[in-house]
Amino acid sequence: DSLNIIFCRKYPIYDNIGKSKKGKIKTIDVASAESYMEYLKNNDNVISYFHSDFCDECEHFLPILDEASRYKIINKKWVFLKIDCARNSHICMNIGVDQYPTSEVYVNKEVVNVELPDDLTPLLELLYKLSTEPVIKIKSKEDFFKKYGYYSPIVEIENLTRFETKEEKEEKAAQ
Repeated sequence: DSLNIIFCRKYPIYDNIGKSKKGKIKTIDVASAESYMEYLKNNDNVISYFHSDFCDECEHFLPILDEASRYKIINKKWVFLKIDCARNSHICMNIGVDQYPTSEVYVNKEVVNVELPDDLTPLLELLYKLSTEPVIKIKSKEDFFKKYGYYSPIVEIENLTRFETKEEKEEKAAQ
Protein backbone atom coordinates (compact mmCIF):
# COMPACT_ATOMS: atom_id res chain seq x y z
CA ASP A 1 0.00 0.00 0.00
CA SER A 2 1.50 3.33 -0.99
CA LEU A 3 0.80 6.88 0.09
CA ASN A 4 0.14 9.62 -2.42
CA ILE A 5 2.41 12.46 -1.44
CA ILE A 6 2.54 15.97 -2.79
CA PHE A 7 6.15 16.54 -3.78
CA CYS A 8 7.28 19.79 -2.27
CA ARG A 9 10.37 21.90 -2.68
CA LYS A 10 13.12 22.14 -0.09
CA TYR A 11 12.72 25.89 0.16
CA PRO A 12 9.74 27.99 1.19
CA ILE A 13 7.59 29.10 -1.70
CA TYR A 14 5.84 32.01 -0.02
CA ASP A 15 8.20 34.48 -1.70
CA ASN A 16 6.65 33.56 -5.06
CA ILE A 17 3.15 34.06 -3.68
CA GLY A 18 3.98 37.19 -1.67
CA LYS A 19 5.29 38.89 -4.81
CA SER A 20 2.13 37.99 -6.71
CA LYS A 21 -0.10 40.89 -7.62
CA LYS A 22 -3.41 41.16 -5.86
CA GLY A 23 -6.68 41.78 -7.61
CA LYS A 24 -10.31 41.88 -6.61
CA ILE A 25 -11.88 39.22 -4.39
CA LYS A 26 -12.66 36.23 -6.59
CA THR A 27 -14.86 34.11 -4.34
CA ILE A 28 -18.20 33.16 -5.87
CA ASP A 29 -21.42 32.91 -3.87
CA VAL A 30 -23.30 29.90 -5.21
CA ALA A 31 -27.10 29.94 -5.00
CA SER A 32 -28.17 26.77 -6.82
CA ALA A 33 -27.14 23.13 -6.98
CA GLU A 34 -27.05 23.36 -10.78
CA SER A 35 -24.57 26.23 -10.79
CA TYR A 36 -22.47 24.43 -8.16
CA MET A 37 -22.27 21.31 -10.31
CA GLU A 38 -21.50 23.47 -13.37
CA TYR A 39 -18.52 25.08 -11.59
CA LEU A 40 -17.19 21.64 -10.65
CA LYS A 41 -17.65 20.36 -14.19
CA ASN A 42 -15.94 23.34 -15.86
CA ASN A 43 -12.96 23.87 -13.53
CA ASP A 44 -10.05 21.64 -12.53
CA ASN A 45 -9.13 23.13 -9.13
CA VAL A 46 -12.02 24.16 -6.91
CA ILE A 47 -12.45 24.96 -3.23
CA SER A 48 -16.03 24.62 -2.05
CA TYR A 49 -16.67 26.16 1.34
CA PHE A 50 -20.00 25.37 2.97
CA HIS A 51 -20.81 27.74 5.82
CA SER A 52 -23.57 29.31 7.85
CA ASP A 53 -23.93 32.84 9.21
CA PHE A 54 -24.62 31.29 12.61
CA CYS A 55 -21.23 29.55 12.75
CA ASP A 56 -18.42 31.54 14.42
CA GLU A 57 -15.69 29.30 12.97
CA CYS A 58 -17.16 29.81 9.49
CA GLU A 59 -17.20 33.57 9.90
CA HIS A 60 -13.52 33.49 10.95
CA PHE A 61 -12.44 31.66 7.78
CA LEU A 62 -14.50 33.56 5.19
CA PRO A 63 -12.24 36.69 5.12
CA ILE A 64 -9.17 34.42 4.84
CA LEU A 65 -10.73 32.63 1.86
CA ASP A 66 -11.64 35.98 0.27
CA GLU A 67 -8.09 37.27 0.75
CA ALA A 68 -6.54 34.10 -0.72
CA SER A 69 -8.73 34.52 -3.80
CA ARG A 70 -7.17 37.94 -4.48
CA TYR A 71 -3.68 36.56 -5.22
CA LYS A 72 -3.37 36.24 -8.99
CA ILE A 73 -0.82 33.42 -8.80
CA ILE A 74 -3.50 31.45 -6.90
CA ASN A 75 -6.74 32.58 -8.54
CA LYS A 76 -5.45 31.81 -12.04
CA LYS A 77 -5.54 28.12 -11.06
CA TRP A 78 -8.32 27.99 -8.46
CA VAL A 79 -12.04 28.71 -8.30
CA PHE A 80 -13.33 29.65 -4.83
CA LEU A 81 -16.97 28.79 -4.14
CA LYS A 82 -18.91 29.82 -1.05
CA ILE A 83 -22.21 28.18 -0.23
CA ASP A 84 -24.26 29.65 2.62
CA CYS A 85 -26.18 26.63 3.91
CA ALA A 86 -28.49 28.76 6.07
CA ARG A 87 -29.79 30.58 2.98
CA ASN A 88 -29.34 27.74 0.47
CA SER A 89 -30.08 24.62 2.49
CA HIS A 90 -31.36 22.83 -0.64
CA ILE A 91 -27.84 22.88 -2.13
CA CYS A 92 -26.24 21.50 1.03
CA MET A 93 -28.89 18.79 1.40
CA ASN A 94 -28.50 17.73 -2.27
CA ILE A 95 -24.73 17.48 -1.86
CA GLY A 96 -24.92 15.78 1.54
CA VAL A 97 -23.35 18.51 3.67
CA ASP A 98 -24.77 18.55 7.18
CA GLN A 99 -21.98 20.17 9.23
CA TYR A 100 -20.50 23.64 9.08
CA PRO A 101 -17.93 24.54 8.16
CA THR A 102 -17.29 21.90 5.53
CA SER A 103 -14.83 22.28 2.70
CA GLU A 104 -14.26 20.19 -0.38
CA VAL A 105 -11.09 20.58 -2.38
CA TYR A 106 -10.90 19.37 -5.98
CA VAL A 107 -7.52 19.03 -7.70
CA ASN A 108 -7.75 18.09 -11.37
CA LYS A 109 -11.44 17.35 -10.77
CA GLU A 110 -10.60 14.80 -8.05
CA VAL A 111 -11.64 15.26 -4.43
CA VAL A 112 -8.60 15.60 -2.20
CA ASN A 113 -8.80 14.77 1.49
CA VAL A 114 -7.11 17.85 2.91
CA GLU A 115 -7.85 20.12 5.82
CA LEU A 116 -7.63 23.78 4.89
CA PRO A 117 -5.39 25.82 7.22
CA ASP A 118 -7.19 28.69 8.95
CA ASP A 119 -4.36 31.15 8.37
CA LEU A 120 -3.62 32.96 5.10
CA THR A 121 0.05 32.07 4.53
CA PRO A 122 -0.26 28.28 5.04
CA LEU A 123 -3.46 28.30 2.95
CA LEU A 124 -1.72 30.08 0.06
CA GLU A 125 1.23 27.70 0.24
CA LEU A 126 -1.03 24.64 0.29
CA LEU A 127 -3.06 25.83 -2.71
CA TYR A 128 0.10 26.69 -4.61
CA LYS A 129 1.57 23.26 -3.93
CA LEU A 130 -1.64 21.42 -4.78
CA SER A 131 -1.87 23.18 -8.14
CA THR A 132 1.81 23.09 -9.16
CA GLU A 133 3.53 20.09 -7.58
CA PRO A 134 3.46 16.65 -9.20
CA VAL A 135 2.05 13.83 -7.09
CA ILE A 136 4.42 10.94 -6.43
CA LYS A 137 3.78 7.54 -4.88
CA ILE A 138 5.99 6.30 -2.09
CA LYS A 139 5.64 3.52 0.47
CA SER A 140 6.95 5.41 3.50
CA LYS A 141 8.46 8.64 4.75
CA GLU A 142 11.82 6.88 4.83
CA ASP A 143 11.55 6.16 1.09
CA PHE A 144 10.91 9.85 0.51
CA PHE A 145 14.04 10.71 2.51
CA LYS A 146 16.13 8.16 0.57
CA LYS A 147 14.92 9.51 -2.76
CA TYR A 148 15.08 13.26 -2.03
CA GLY A 149 17.55 13.55 0.86
CA TYR A 150 15.30 15.49 3.25
CA TYR A 151 12.05 15.21 5.13
CA SER A 152 9.30 17.36 3.76
CA PRO A 153 6.92 18.98 6.24
CA ILE A 154 4.03 17.92 4.03
CA VAL A 155 5.12 14.27 4.34
CA GLU A 156 5.06 14.60 8.13
CA ILE A 157 1.39 15.60 8.08
CA GLU A 158 0.07 12.37 6.64
CA ASN A 159 -3.62 13.27 6.86
CA LEU A 160 -3.02 16.36 4.72
CA THR A 161 -1.39 14.40 1.95
CA ARG A 162 -3.66 11.41 1.41
CA PHE A 163 -5.56 11.74 -1.84
CA GLU A 164 -8.96 10.10 -1.67
CA THR A 165 -10.67 9.03 -4.87
CA LYS A 166 -14.38 9.61 -5.39
CA GLU A 167 -14.95 5.85 -5.08
CA GLU A 168 -13.12 5.73 -1.72
CA LYS A 169 -15.13 8.69 -0.46
CA GLU A 170 -18.44 7.08 -1.48
CA GLU A 171 -17.38 3.77 0.07
CA LYS A 172 -16.45 5.50 3.33
CA ALA A 173 -19.75 7.42 3.35
CA ALA A 174 -21.71 4.19 2.84
CA GLN A 175 -20.11 2.55 5.90
